[in-house]
Amino acid sequence: DVVKGESITELQGHSDTVITVVFSPDGTLVVS
Repeated sequence: DVVKGESITELQGHSDTVITVVFSPDGTLVVS
């Protein structure tokens, strides 16, 4: 939540820091 500065959920599967994410136009997919 950008407004609150809080995490909404945590993505699993990464063992290191995620630097960049991109959302699909309809908001259903995320790629990092």
